[in-house]
Amino acid sequence: MTKHQKLSLLFAAIGLLCLTFAFGILLSANAYHLLRSGKYEQSLKNARQALPIARLVNKTWVSGLKTIVAANTTLLSLQKIQENVDNGETPNITEFAGNLKELEVSAQAVSVNIENSKFLTRLLGSKLGKLDTAIETLTHVVPLAQYFTEGEKTLLVLLQNSDELRATGGFMGSYALLHFNSGSLSEILVEDIYDADGQVQEYFEPPKGVAEFLSGGKGWRLPDANWNPDFALSSQDTLRFFALASRNHIDGVVAINLPVVQSLLAITGPITLSDQDIVLSETNVDQVLRADRDAFFAGSTAKKDIIALATTQLKLAVAKLNTEEKKQIIEQFRQQILRGNVLVYFPNQELEKQAQALGLSGSLGPQTLQSNTLFYYPLESNVGINKVNAAVTREFVMTTSDTLTELGISLHNNSTQDGYVNYQRLLFSPGQDIEQIVVNGEQVSEFDRETVTSSTGQQYDQIGFLVTTLPNNITRIALTLTHSADFLNILLQKQPGTADTTLTSITQNGAKTHQLDQSFLEYMIE
Repeated sequence: MTKHQKLSLLFAAIGLLCLTFAFGILLSANAYHLLRSGKYEQSLKNARQALPIARLVNKTWVSGLKTIVAANTTLLSLQKIQENVDNGETPNITEFAGNLKELEVSAQAVSVNIENSKFLTRLLGSKLGKLDTAIETLTHVVPLAQYFTEGEKTLLVLLQNSDELRATGGFMGSYALLHFNSGSLSEILVEDIYDADGQVQEYFEPPKGVAEFLSGGKGWRLPDANWNPDFALSSQDTLRFFALASRNHIDGVVAINLPVVQSLLAITGPITLSDQDIVLSETNVDQVLRADRDAFFAGSTAKKDIIALATTQLKLAVAKLNTEEKKQIIEQFRQQILRGNVLVYFPNQELEKQAQALGLSGSLGPQTLQSNTLFYYPLESNVGINKVNAAVTREFVMTTSDTLTELGISLHNNSTQDGYVNYQRLLFSPGQDIEQIVVNGEQVSEFDRETVTSSTGQQYDQIGFLVTTLPNNITRIALTLTHSADFLNILLQKQPGTADTTLTSITQNGAKTHQLDQSFLEYMIE
């Protein structure tokens, strides 16, 4: 072979190699874009075709493609679950949990490889934070998914109506029991809260607030069990009642507040419940579920029939959404979690830690309260047995000096018919004393007071008193507390089930407006 022939052969090999690499890059790019556009099977095919080429280059490319493969298989298994539900077949989450674990491992490999490459670290920059956040989320989600693939498990889903506000987000009008058998969802049982309550014969001493305004001398009952502002402790109280109603061996509790359903319907559009001759929409879902509770009793099927039918139709509506609309669903769900409208509790302590890490636990106060922080949690409970909270809004004004803080609460009742009878509570960090409570210019001299302990072991002081706001009226509450001058920050907790709220903070340096649109808002005392 001549020198010229050798050079020609070398250039041909180099050209073929370049074409191969270019083809691999094209396949990888297509796999990524197909994944983002929701074409999971085509994306999976492209990623698998690119893998042999990537193995000739470097492990970062390989781990990236493996992550795309794992993401596609995870999403395809989710689609399979959805298809099973649509076809009336029993869905199984075992494959989904396995694919989710594979996705976690692949994403971690990508992260490690990127960290070992200075070029990729500089190239990706701020995007690395998003990858780390995704990996951390997967680390906590995977154990939860895997748990429900092992043996028999039961999940209690509480449907809380925020139009009748309670501590954890709303009145527990209905619930669903989801039974899993080795990952297969074998049964969904939807019931009215009075179905279980009617089977509880035992008497329980009601907590303050419930005793005076809700018990009617009958003690503490299941419909009012979510009185505790800490969701883990509230769930424990609720599960105690369910066990007495022969609904025991429950492995997890999920609370879904009304705004979650409203946000879903805003994306899917109205759904038709043909059997009930009802069109359910974002604007009327609260009214459909607002039926007079006196019309329901143990054994009644009216409301639970509507809920079961609505759940089926909503699943079908979500299945018909395009990729962008499904992304909107995911984003809305994320926003509702941040607002505290999706809460989760597990009796299993290891799983509860995962829920806490995901921000789903609904605990009273932060995981750790800094010693230089003043904590406040204004909490409302509708004890008027109506759905007036659909028409109630609120504003907060926090005025802070060196040793004095005044929290002003304005409650606007925009209803033309119903009054708002509210058992108003304030939970606050130790080291503070109540100076005075004023409602509409009149001082409140009698109020409940006690020390409560959160599920994380932190102690808080709690006060409670009755406040009534007439239709088309405003009630103004001013709570003044004294404290030392050593505090630097203020931390305010948002109640689940309430709309985003404006907070005006006033210090010696002036006023500033904040939006309370997540579970916690913290700012410095300037």
